[in-house]
Amino acid sequence: MSHVSPIVPPRSPPHQPFVNPRFILVAATLTALWTAACGDGATEPAPPPNRAPVASGSIPALTVAAGDTATVNVAGNFADPDGDALSFTATSSNPAAATVTVTGSVVTVTAVARGEADITVTARDPGGLSTQATFGVTVPNRAPVVTDSIQSGTLGVDETASWSGPDLFRDLDGDSLTYEAQSSNPEVVSSSVTGDVLLVQGLSPGTATVTFSAFDPDELRARIVFDVAVLGPVAISGTVPVVLLEGKAATVFGSGFSPIASENHVYVGELPARVTAVTGTALSIEVPLADCLPPRRAELRVDVRLRSDARIVGVTPQSEEDLALEPGWYRNTRAGNGCLHLPGNALGGEYLIGVVSVSEDPASLTGFSLTGTPGDATVVGAASPRVVVGADLGTGQRTRAVTDSEGPPRVVTSQSVTAARTEAWLPADTLQMRWKRAHGDIMARNEALIRRLGRANRSALAYARRELQVGDTIPLYADSNRTCSESGQVRAVVRRVGNHFVWLDDLDNPGETFTDAELIAFDEFYASYATRVHEDYFGPLSDMDENGRVLALMTKEVNRARVAGWVSGLDFYPREQCATSNQAEITYLMVPDPDGSYGEAVSKQSLLESYHSLVAHEVTHVIQLGGIILGDAGVKTSWEMEGGATLAEQLVAYRLFGHGSGRELGYAEYAVGAGWYWGWLSEMALFFGWDYRGDGDGRIPGRAGRVQLGRQPRGRQFRAVPIWRP
Repeated sequence: MSHVSPIVPPRSPPHQPFVNPRFILVAATLTALWTAACGDGATEPAPPPNRAPVASGSIPALTVAAGDTATVNVAGNFADPDGDALSFTATSSNPAAATVTVTGSVVTVTAVARGEADITVTARDPGGLSTQATFGVTVPNRAPVVTDSIQSGTLGVDETASWSGPDLFRDLDGDSLTYEAQSSNPEVVSSSVTGDVLLVQGLSPGTATVTFSAFDPDELRARIVFDVAVLGPVAISGTVPVVLLEGKAATVFGSGFSPIASENHVYVGELPARVTAVTGTALSIEVPLADCLPPRRAELRVDVRLRSDARIVGVTPQSEEDLALEPGWYRNTRAGNGCLHLPGNALGGEYLIGVVSVSEDPASLTGFSLTGTPGDATVVGAASPRVVVGADLGTGQRTRAVTDSEGPPRVVTSQSVTAARTEAWLPADTLQMRWKRAHGDIMARNEALIRRLGRANRSALAYARRELQVGDTIPLYADSNRTCSESGQVRAVVRRVGNHFVWLDDLDNPGETFTDAELIAFDEFYASYATRVHEDYFGPLSDMDENGRVLALMTKEVNRARVAGWVSGLDFYPREQCATSNQAEITYLMVPDPDGSYGEAVSKQSLLESYHSLVAHEVTHVIQLGGIILGDAGVKTSWEMEGGATLAEQLVAYRLFGHGSGRELGYAEYAVGAGWYWGWLSEMALFFGWDYRGDGDGRIPGRAGRVQLGRQPRGRQFRAVPIWRP
C-alpha cells in the first residue's frame, strides 16, 4: 500500500490569492497514487473460484434380465458451471444382482442374478470437485424352461410310462419347481404327479393329450404337451402277398398297430423287417434278405411295446436269384457267401459253376463249398410259377467242397452279405456278348496266325521306324477280317502325340471322336494307373517302330465289326512275311456313332466311361502279341491271352478303387467298380467253357476248369496253368 505524507503548503507571500489547502492535498494524493500504480510492474486481478459439477435431470431406472447387459450415456445428466471436462465412475450397491463398468461417459450394467441394485454415478471435474446421481436396476425373476421333450407315443391298456420332472425342466434362477399334469381325456389316459415324477397310464383304446407343467415360486410356468394313443391287443389277420418275397415290399394286416412306425417291430424268421408305412390296420414292410435260405415256412411276428402277435407264413427268395437257365445261357451273381437258386424237378439238371478267388500267391487261394438245401414244397407251390429249388431233393444237405491242390478244403462260413444284389444277365444275343464273340473270333485268328507264321524276323523291321507329328496323314490297314494278302485301308490323321500313345482319327469317321483335352486325360490316366500293371505283370512294349508309344487308331471299322476294340497279330510281322502289316504296335478302337451308321448306336458319353478299361485291355494284347511274335514268350491260347487282358483291367481297377492285393474283396467292392470288373466275370465264364456261340450244348469241351494265375519272374512269361479239370 502506498504511503502518502501530508503536504504542508508554504506560507503565502503577501498580496497572493487565497488557495484552499484541501484541494491541493487531494490533487497531490491522486497524483501520488497514479504514479505508484504506473511504476510498480503491472499486477493482474485475482481469478474467480472453481465451482463443482451439478446433476441435471434423473437417470431412468433399468430392468435387465439375468445374463443381459444395458448401457446408459450419462453425459447429458451432468454439467460443469465452469465448462470443465468431466470424468465418470460408478458403483453398484448389490454386485450379486448387477455389476457396473464405465467407459467414457457410458455406464454398462450387467445383470447377474435376480434382485435389485442402486447404481451411483459420480461426475468429477479436473479440480477434484464432484457430484453424484443414482438410478435403480431390477433383475426380474425368470420362468422355468424346457430342457427335453416327450414324444407322442402309444400305450396298451393298463400299460404305464413315467418321466422325471428335473430331467425335463430347469429353473434359470435356481428356484425349486412344483409340477402338475392334466389329461384331455381322463377315461382314456390318466395322468398324475408324485413328487417330481409324471405317471401316465392307458385305460381304454383311444387318444388323449397330456400337459405336464412346471411352476416356480412366482407361478411362472413351462409346459410340455404330447399325445398318447392307447392301443388294443396286437393281432395279425393276414399278409399280401400270401408268400413273402425276400427284399420286396409286403403288407401285414391286423389291429393294435402303433401309428408311429418306429414303435412297430416286425420280424420274419427272427430277421428284422423295415417298416416303411403304417395305418391303424396295416403295416407296410420290406421283407428282409436271408442268407441263402430256400423257400420255407417262417414265423412272422409283430411287437408293439409289450404287446405281440405271431403267425406262420411262407417266405421265398427273390425271383431274380433263380438260375433257371436254358443251355447256352450265362449269368453271374454275387454267390460267394450268398446263394444260387437252382431249379429242381424229376428230370434233374446240370450246371457249371465258376468261383473266383483272387491272390498273387496260388497257395493262399480261399477254398469254397457248395451246399444244396431243399425248399418247402408247399411254399414253392404257393409261389408258382416261380422256379426254385424243389422239395424232390429230399430233406438232407448235399455238399461238395472244391479247393486248390495245395491243401485241404477251407470252407467259408456262410454269412449275411449286405451289398445290393446286382445281377447281370448276359445271354448269347446281348450286345456285350456279341462284342465278346467278335473279339474272341479275332483273338482266335491271332492264335492261328502265330502258329502258322511263327516268330517274326525282327531284323526285317529295321525300316519300320517312324516319327509322327500332329497333322500327319497316313494310310493304315484296318480290317477285322484282313489276311496277309487282303485288307481294306483307311486314311488317318495324327490328333495327338502323348507320352504313351499316338492318337489317330480315321478321316471317314461318322463324326467327332474326342477333344484334345479328353485325349490328354486318357494318356494321363494310363500313366497313373495302367503303366505299372503292364510293366510288372506283362513286360515292356516290343516297340518295333522305335517311338516308345502305342498307335491308337480310332476308326469306324471297329464299329462295323461289332466289337469294342482289337489288336491284330499281323501288325507285328515285317511286310516280307505279311504284306498287310502296319509294322507298328497298334490298337483299333471304337468311335462314337450316335446314329448307328456303322453298327450299333454308340454315344460319346458311353465311350468316355469305358475307354480307360478298353485301352488297358487292348494294350495288354499289344504286349502279349509283341512278347510272343517278337520276343521269347511262349505261344498262348486265345483264352489265355483274353484272361490276361481281363486280369489287367482288374489290376488297374484295384489301383483306381484302392482294392489292394492280398485283401478279401467281396460283392460290395465288385459293385463299386462294376464297370471294370464285369468283364472279369464274363471272361471267367468263357474260361470255364461257356459256349457263347449258342449252337451246341452250352459247354465247349477241353476248356480248363481251374487254373492258377500268378506273376512270374519275367513279365512276358505270365501264364495260366490248369491244375484241375472237371
